[in-house]
This record gives sequence, structure tokens and C-alpha cells, in this order.
Amino acid sequence: MPTPKQLTLALDGYPSPITGRTYDKAAALCMSLSSGHGKLIASIHVLEVAHRCYIQAWFLDLGNQVVDVPLKIGPVFDTADLALIHAVLKLKRYVKKTAKLSSAIEPSTYRIRKLNAWLAQIHTQQHHKTTRQPALFV
Repeated sequence: MPTPKQLTLALDGYPSPITGRTYDKAAALCMSLSSGHGKLIASIHVLEVAHRCYIQAWFLDLGNQVVDVPLKIGPVFDTADLALIHAVLKLKRYVKKTAKLSSAIEPSTYRIRKLNAWLAQIHTQQHHKTTRQPALFV
């Protein structure tokens, strides 16, 4: 009797999940922030899983705490810019919550300052790109 085998399904050039609902971060667009020594502080991954369907994930290393959110189907966004803004806002909330926890070991203030500046810059650029720039051509 033949054994069943899972076949990969080509989705018109769109990626397939690796396991279950999780996608490979190597296939995603990535923005990253590194320290002066080349050590990764944070990265944001955005992947188009179908036509106009984008998902996001992020990685954060605060020195004493490392968080790696998997790239999986969750909130789906119409554009990569909206997915990127959503990831930035989630990272900001997480950093603020972590910094306020008194029971946590003090995270590196250098990393937090650098990360907050990077997130603010990305948020400003993407906000301008999604809200103000389209209004120029109306």
C-alpha cells in the first residue's frame, strides 16, 4: 500500500507555509537595526502571502531579553506599508511595557534609545508615505 506524501502546492509565486501556518523569514522583506558592534537589536519582516495580503513579524534583543515573533498568518494587511506600521507599533508597545516592568532585569538603555529612534524614523516615513504622499496626486 502506498504511503501518503504531502505535496507542495505552487501558489503563483507566493510562498507556502513551512510548518502549519508559519512562513520562512528568509523569504520576507526585512528591515533591521544593529548595534555598533554588528549585533542585531531588532528586525521587522513583512511577507506577501497572496495578492495584496501581507503579514508581519519581528525580532527584538534588549540584551537580557530576546523575543522572536514567528511569521505566521494573523492580521493580514492590504499593503506592505501598513504591515510595517503595525509591526512598528507592536514593537513600540512591547518596549514600553518591558521598560515599565519593575520585576524585569534592567534592559540596556542604549539599545532602547537606539531602538526608539529607529522605530520613530520608520513610523514617520511610512506614515508620510501612506497618508500624505497620495494626497499630493489627488
